[in-house]
Amino acid sequence: MLKKTILKNKNMKIKTVEGMSINPIIATQLLEKNTCNRPVNQRTVDYYAKQMKNGHWRLNGESIKFSDTDKVLDGQHRLLAIIQSGVTIKCDVRYGLEDNVFTTIDTGRVRQASDVLSISGIENYQKIAAMVKFILNFRAGHYDQSARSYSHGEDKLSNEIILEFALKNKKSLYESYKYGFNKDNKLISGTFLASLHYIFKKLSQKDADEFCERVSDGSNIPKDSPMYLLRKLFIADSKNKLKMTSYDKVALICKAWNYFRKNRKINRLLINVIKDGFPKPI
Repeated sequence: MLKKTILKNKNMKIKTVEGMSINPIIATQLLEKNTCNRPVNQRTVDYYAKQMKNGHWRLNGESIKFSDTDKVLDGQHRLLAIIQSGVTIKCDVRYGLEDNVFTTIDTGRVRQASDVLSISGIENYQKIAAMVKFILNFRAGHYDQSARSYSHGEDKLSNEIILEFALKNKKSLYESYKYGFNKDNKLISGTFLASLHYIFKKLSQKDADEFCERVSDGSNIPKDSPMYLLRKLFIADSKNKLKMTSYDKVALICKAWNYFRKNRKINRLLINVIKDGFPKPI
């Protein structure tokens, strides 16, 4: 039905159909003349499809655009995701655009999670956004993505999910924020330490406060303490040309935490993730 509507009106001025329901059959028909679009990014399709399946897709005013010769100018990934997900999605559709406008589409800056948090009134929105990404990836077992503060493909975190978590846990995030982002912590990534404080305090608030405070400022730490050896490793790393990976740094913090929780005195702190696996906090 939508295809016929577009064909019927292709010689008219630019027209918009608002909130059109597009199912996999219609999406397939609309892609029949998709000959001029950019190469398909399957990770993007997977991500969109997951959002659609989980009910997170929203009608946000971004339209699927067709030229006056029925070519898809913008929206192929959304249409492919509809087919892949098997669900029906409402989208605004614009048709009758000139073919040569394709070069001007999608040239703007993509809205980041920090932008969404800023609009919603979250303080320190860039750092809080980084913390939320870290925490959600860490909880999902994506430790490498957590350490690098990114996610991709169908595991990519949507702005909506990040905002929902930030608003729901705002007070607790602000509380943990100060354990990573403070004047004393000049050694360890503020995102790592603040985010791990948030994760650790679910296991023990008292221990999380003490561990992160001592790691941050280095005060009152005996030499056989895991916090002392952790700081020593990070100090050495700051002077080395060959740096530790972010993944190894997060793993070391977690291993030191586990020793601290067991009240273990140690004389060295080593990590071999390949052999022993990632040290999940206890």
